[in-house]
Amino acid sequence: MSASLGFGDLVLCAGSVPASGLAERIAAAAEAGFAGVSLFPHDYHRARASGLADADLRALLRDHGVAVAEIDPLLSWLPGAAAGVSEAGRAFLETGEDGFYAIADAVGARSINAALADPGGASLEAIGD
Repeated sequence: MSASLGFGDLVLCAGSVPASGLAERIAAAAEAGFAGVSLFPHDYHRARASGLADADLRALLRDHGVAVAEIDPLLSWLPGAAAGVSEAGRAFLETGEDGFYAIADAVGARSINAALADPGGASLEAIGD
């Protein structure tokens, strides 16, 4: 199991270092004193495609004393919300809600950031549900 995060712990956001690979981000975060990292789904998929198994990723986190704070951003949680996602953000739609849960389970993430790119005509009730 990776380190757990506490109130006030610093987290290195994937959006701050988007060109970094997951292993590189974890090592850099640990060296700079961050307690956690966030990751995009494609970070996880690239790490797996490079030959790292889930157990390898958990060991990497554990060995560096770093936790995964969140998987970011789940954009497809509200039916129809994908319509408001920009062309640049479309890559984030490739991993659906179940995929986010699977990644979070695999790396021990504490949360998933469910973002709303454009609520369109969605009511507050629909968003709240």
